[in-house]
Amino acid sequence: MRGVIKDAESILVLDTIHGGRIIEEELRSLGKEAVGMNPYRTLYPPPRRFDLIISPVHLNPSLLQKILMRIRGTRIHDTRTADKGDEGDERSRGTEEDGVAVITHHDAVREIAIATSVFECVSAVVEVTGTTAKTTVCEMISQLLSPNRVLSLTSAGFRYWCDERRTLPLRLSITPASILKAMRYAEAEGLEVENAIFEVSLGLTGIGDVGVITTLHPDYKIAGNTKNASDAKLSSLRNFRGILVTSESFPEYAYDGVINIASKHLRLFDDATNATNATNATNDNAEDDLKAVFNLRTLKGTIKGNFTFKCEMKNDFYRNAAELAITAALSLGVQPENLSRRLRAVDHRMSVKKFRGRILIDNSNSGTNLKFLHHAEALADTAAVHVAEGEQCRGAGDSERVLIIGEESEYVCEGVDAEELRSVIERKYDDFCSIIVVGEKFRDVISCKREKMIIVKSLDEALDNAVKRTREGAIIISNVKTWQ
Repeated sequence: MRGVIKDAESILVLDTIHGGRIIEEELRSLGKEAVGMNPYRTLYPPPRRFDLIISPVHLNPSLLQKILMRIRGTRIHDTRTADKGDEGDERSRGTEEDGVAVITHHDAVREIAIATSVFECVSAVVEVTGTTAKTTVCEMISQLLSPNRVLSLTSAGFRYWCDERRTLPLRLSITPASILKAMRYAEAEGLEVENAIFEVSLGLTGIGDVGVITTLHPDYKIAGNTKNASDAKLSSLRNFRGILVTSESFPEYAYDGVINIASKHLRLFDDATNATNATNATNDNAEDDLKAVFNLRTLKGTIKGNFTFKCEMKNDFYRNAAELAITAALSLGVQPENLSRRLRAVDHRMSVKKFRGRILIDNSNSGTNLKFLHHAEALADTAAVHVAEGEQCRGAGDSERVLIIGEESEYVCEGVDAEELRSVIERKYDDFCSIIVVGEKFRDVISCKREKMIIVKSLDEALDNAVKRTREGAIIISNVKTWQ
């Protein structure tokens, strides 16, 4: 076992709500004296000496400092903010006399995974992080690799892919520690796993053979508004040694390994337009072949060529996700002929289906935000949209349109900003026959005296109202932050 945990005996694990309890249990299985603590309830750890603190990247640093003061009252050595020049053994070990070492949940998961050999029988691991489209990219990678036995953990669910997709009866979040829980479950159930795909919040743990950063923007603040989420994601790369796939351009010093920038090393072409990154398809057949042309470094050497596949959705959102997913799958060294040749829309991620005689553009999920709305509107503008069971459903230009936005607050951590919501309503008010806001919390900041607007408590109630307020053939755009 290497790293900070190896040399620590007594370890304090912060944030038992977001994965800390899993880490605590794993540390005890390794013979460590581990204590879990919820820093949102108390800042007073047990009265003992700790060699190491494991803290999530999203914890407010002022809370961490108060805890440290109560443990030792001495200066600390925080491996998360070490200067680039201090990345040797001292940073890995922390300090023993002068302070208490601090590492992240991401770091701890990596060390525990190595120490316990949980991936010993897995051929390859892919980690996906970023601001947007994480779930969609993970699901698409799983689809591409699905001829193999694939274990995937995303915001959309915990699944096992072997010929067909099976949702497993264990509800897990995308906090880093859930990776360990997922692998323990697979081991206990005797699931053979060739590839493991994990969506991870706020950075990579470093266990992946291939890592994906979908986006760094739009950026947002974490840790009590003290740092950018993008900085946490880039900082996590210090422990990553695999092939990195991204659509972003960021300083080379952030990662010194191989970077497969999807938009540069893999291009998608549409036969109808023969153009890269074509926007919404206007063909009657929404599943025209797309051609992927690539020149990539992989885990097994360089690969160059092309192949065709079918994609249910050909708007910008899905094309960008497909670029990342195909690049990641090929980066594993999988030959194109061994990939699935059909990519399906992901439930609740810009999916289009019939709903009680209407067309539902469903982007209601735990990771959505109001900035996705233009993608959903672009789908509504498409002349021919793909719907369930391979049917086609046309929306006339003057079709009734209903917008459902807001949040089901009991199901999400980071909610929708009320002022941003109000701004969207002001801009979009004339574009919809009805605007339905989910969430009683918005009642005080949004006037519902307007004829078109109502506020409801749940997404189900919103969908019922959308049907009642429209005729068959209407288009419903659902863009609510909720757990699906």
